[in-house]
Amino acid sequence: MAAGGHFAIALFERDKIIQHKTFHKYIVRAKQGSAQSAHDQKTGGKARSAGANLRRQNMLHLKQKIHDLFTTWKNEIQRCLLIFVRAPSFNQQLLFGDKNAPLSTSDPRIRSIPFATLRPTFSEIKRVYDQLTKMELYPEDYQFQEVEQEKVSTSQTKLSTTKKAVVESSSSSDSEDDLKEDDEIKKKSTKKPVKKQPNVVSTT
Repeated sequence: MAAGGHFAIALFERDKIIQHKTFHKYIVRAKQGSAQSAHDQKTGGKARSAGANLRRQNMLHLKQKIHDLFTTWKNEIQRCLLIFVRAPSFNQQLLFGDKNAPLSTSDPRIRSIPFATLRPTFSEIKRVYDQLTKMELYPEDYQFQEVEQEKVSTSQTKLSTTKKAVVESSSSSDSEDDLKEDDEIKKKSTKKPVKKQPNVVSTT
């Protein structure tokens, strides 16, 4: 697994861990979320800051450490029946591509991890392996299609119930407003007119 400057690898034999290793190098641009190498591909490597140069150098070091590790573990990796890989976008250059790359895309043992993963760490590799080696069993007469239909009908029922509740609440609020207006009209009509008394002026 390789992503964002993090690399993790483990060799399993059944449930036993034979070898494992993790690396980390600072190659991701701060607050940008992309690696320096990916940024260089877009801009032609114009950035010449100290941070950009450091990230480029770290990328080369990380790539070399991975290559050296695969060379050291060459015999163990050759005995593997399957190799599961997670290396999105630019991270694939760490494992594939050049003549001396540790892995080849033509290797029939290579598989992509078929679900989302977290940052490459030893604990995450163990979780991934646990998921890959699990299996769910269902009886022969299990009706998958009926279950899916039930889910759809249930969601549609919830939607229609929600719409009905909204309509009812809006209509009830409208009727309450109408009642308030009627009460105000009645109150106005029942009020008795008040006669104004004329001003009294006294003369002496």
